[in-house]
Amino acid sequence: YVGALSRPKGLYTILDVAQRIKGVMFQLVGTPERDAGRELRRVIQERGLEDRVRLMGSLPNAEVHALLVNSDAYLFPSATEGFPISVAEAMAAGLPVVASTAGAIPDMIDAPRGGFVISWDDVQGYIEALERLRDELRAQREGGEVPTHTDYLRLREQHRLVFGSILTAEQHLELERLNLK
Repeated sequence: YVGALSRPKGLYTILDVAQRIKGVMFQLVGTPERDAGRELRRVIQERGLEDRVRLMGSLPNAEVHALLVNSDAYLFPSATEGFPISVAEAMAAGLPVVASTAGAIPDMIDAPRGGFVISWDDVQGYIEALERLRDELRAQREGGEVPTHTDYLRLREQHRLVFGSILTAEQHLELERLNLK
């Protein structure tokens, strides 16, 4: 997750999911609102989530990008959104996105191929989606046959090719513009 660490952005939904799902590390990038940091650390400790929830703080863009590229999925259960840039960044990194139905998110995600769109407060829905992604990725890494809607390695390569072709097209247009002058 990347964004404001607050209740409206789905922070406690993430903690509820983390409490009930095994084998998944949740890395939260951002800063808590006002004095909520102490409360957040207390809740993480009370729930015994220190080994599954990592508070990363605010990070420079390059570090956020590196974190996304090295992640397996992106969780974004926000209750209120417009057009979340972090979801677009996660998609650009080739990640399947498990996100809420808030704002433009349903229009951004090609479900089920690119991820899942779930009501912001449907903890069980998030758990099922993340477990499915975790299990498919594990099977894929072990070289097994995966009856899946998403081939993560192929999806990442498609993103690279698409974004590469967009850059190539932009460079091509720039060259044409320069040659016309």
